[in-house]
Amino acid sequence: MAIENRQSVPRRVAALLEVVLLLAATLTAVGLVANSSWAVRQQVVLEKPFLEYLVLMAVPVGVLLLTGRGLKPYGISAHRLKDNAHGALLCMVPYAGAHGLLLLASPPPVLSAALGTLLALGVLFLSTRLLPPRASGEGVVICLALPLVLLGGQGPASAASALTFHVLFLGPGEEILFRGYLQSRLNQAFGRPWTYRGVQMGWGLPLTAALFGIFHLLNLPELYAGHLGLDWGTGVSTAAWGLFFGYLREWSGSVVAPAMVHGIPQGMAMAMMEW
Repeated sequence: MAIENRQSVPRRVAALLEVVLLLAATLTAVGLVANSSWAVRQQVVLEKPFLEYLVLMAVPVGVLLLTGRGLKPYGISAHRLKDNAHGALLCMVPYAGAHGLLLLASPPPVLSAALGTLLALGVLFLSTRLLPPRASGEGVVICLALPLVLLGGQGPASAASALTFHVLFLGPGEEILFRGYLQSRLNQAFGRPWTYRGVQMGWGLPLTAALFGIFHLLNLPELYAGHLGLDWGTGVSTAAWGLFFGYLREWSGSVVAPAMVHGIPQGMAMAMMEW
């Protein structure tokens, strides 16, 4: 992280305002695309919101480039790629296992939120034990998506679309916005005064996790369709997953590791479901 010193209260408030405005601007841009004729054609042909997630990535990246801040200080780089891949592979095992358990259990919505939150916190704790205090780049862990979702599907084209979307758009898109721009900006304002197992962190991590939960609480597809249908269960459990992704971002120093964990297991699972 390029800037570690905690800043004054007015600058912290300014940073909070900045990240909220950036998030609002990004979601507005995504909404405009989601209601365009391009999105309608995309849904028919590709069946996934590729354009929306391209905008989700483009807005924060564009702001960083236009303001001259650069991408690397915000974790958007291939710096320490081997370490990132190693850490991501370590964390994919408990992450995929937790989501496989949710799929098998299929609990009602209230219990699903509680179970998802507990599993997220469990994966976070286990990951802090699996990850070395400082990435070494040694070793290889092979993670196969759990064969729990081979439930029919629509064919190889749908499977390829699902895999591409989750691995190259959903995972990177959400991680660039939240763990890249938002968490890094809040780290600059609040500093990273806490250390756990050699990983520095601060208020940027839980604040970004809360914003990540709100992002999913809003139930954007319904919102963009003109209906306010808040999904509280998903919002709460996703905030807990945001703590996990945020920790992985601080451990690795970039968004690559959380983007891999976020996108690859989901992509593989969805591809198998739609095959």
